Amino acid sequence: MWSRKRPCQAAAEPTGPATTSTLAPAALPCQTAPMIAPSLLRLSCLAVLTLCTWACGDPAVTAYDPAEAGALLPEVLASLGAGDPEAALAALARLREQAGPEGLPEGLDHYQAVAHLDAGQPAEALVALERELAAHPGNGTAQLLMAEAMLDMGRAAEAPAHLAQAEQLLTDTPYLSLVSGRVALALNDDRGAQAHLLAYVARDPISPRAAEAHHGLS
Repeated sequence: MWSRKRPCQAAAEPTGPATTSTLAPAALPCQTAPMIAPSLLRLSCLAVLTLCTWACGDPAVTAYDPAEAGALLPEVLASLGAGDPEAALAALARLREQAGPEGLPEGLDHYQAVAHLDAGQPAEALVALERELAAHPGNGTAQLLMAEAMLDMGRAAEAPAHLAQAEQLLTDTPYLSLVSGRVALALNDDRGAQAHLLAYVARDPISPRAAEAHHGLS
């Protein structure tokens, strides 16, 4: 198994052959893990949301996709895509200061959470995610990020509930299997971890993150 270290743990979920692009963080040792901005992976999750009703057994909850809201935050998205969460947080702070009578831009809390996670601040991300989910309970990506934040804070036992809701709301999201595998490992559920990590490798065998999954299976 492996120890999860955010600075080296996130890799992209490419749709084609693996490239040498860098992503962060991966759960492999820093000297071997491909480095890619973690927000690129989180932001990619936004593209795979599908609208559905009756999610999580509650007819009042429908899937919510924050990607359209992100289009209103170009400076924030550019900073996250460049792997600079501090610049993204600074841009978000300016938006809060400049908010007029119309209020804060839609989706601000979602991207605030992404930036905090990328900056290694899971407690702050948790606060932003709680606000986001209060406003948009159908945000499956936020549920997935909540599970990551719980795992980073040593509260892995609380992550499965959020993963279950994310699974109801997200489709075609291999990263969900990878995070589920990490959580299972943290809970000493080797059988569950194996199932999730094998599912990830089967769905995305050429991703740089497949190396992390293989490492977790060893």
